[in-house]
Amino acid sequence: MIERMYINKNNKLTKSERILILQRWNNGWKKIRIAKRFGVSRQTIYKIISKYETSGIDGVYDHKPGPLKVPINPNFYANIVDIRKKFDWGACRIEKYFNIKGYSVSHNKINQVIQYEKLTRKKLGKQGKPSYVSYEADNCNDQWHIDWSIDPLTKKKLLAIIDDKSRFIVFAGLFDQATGENSAIGLQKAIELYGAPKELVSDNGLHFKKSHREKIACKPVKEVEEKYAIKHIFIRAYYPQSNGKIERWFGSYKGEFPRMNYEKVHDCLSYVNY
Repeated sequence: MIERMYINKNNKLTKSERILILQRWNNGWKKIRIAKRFGVSRQTIYKIISKYETSGIDGVYDHKPGPLKVPINPNFYANIVDIRKKFDWGACRIEKYFNIKGYSVSHNKINQVIQYEKLTRKKLGKQGKPSYVSYEADNCNDQWHIDWSIDPLTKKKLLAIIDDKSRFIVFAGLFDQATGENSAIGLQKAIELYGAPKELVSDNGLHFKKSHREKIACKPVKEVEEKYAIKHIFIRAYYPQSNGKIERWFGSYKGEFPRMNYEKVHDCLSYVNY
């Protein structure tokens, strides 16, 4: 009957025990006898002896996982510090410099020297998510948002105006073209129904703006605004979040209206507003 060796899988050898294993091995003990004596597998004994043969006594000491750190030559160390201070080169460029000179040293070692000497550059690091500030007008008709989109069913141009405070759709209509004249028509109809707002917010499209260079409303829209003393605010270019309330309504409209039984946009408004 073959006697099976007892192995304690939870056994963690200490530094002194690993040194005793090496002493037993140097005294001529067989590896299977050493393994049985310390309650470990033969593979563990082979590993300890292998580390001792490759790295010396340091190989059996406790250290972090991974290969053992090989100390860098003091002359290399001094040269790395000098080059970093003088030229402010990075680790890869310093490595390339030494390779040209005929010396081999990894950029990881160079990075260790730079970090130890506290010669790293100050970085901003990864930018966090920006914090958005929610804005809402104090009263109804203080501010309206106006914008154009495309109707998903008729493929016509859809003009909509929303009140900032109440999120009430004061106007929504379909047109063949998104022009300044049609923008003025929609604005005028909304004013006739609900009164004039103090401010009107829009993007920088030419259906609201005179030109891309000037922050002036186009002539038809400007005439309506001057008639009712409305201040026009153009949002920052490529930043639709500033007009996010009307953009959000367009998203809801395009997602819900096609599944409803309404034939016209005006029929849908009674559902949205009330």
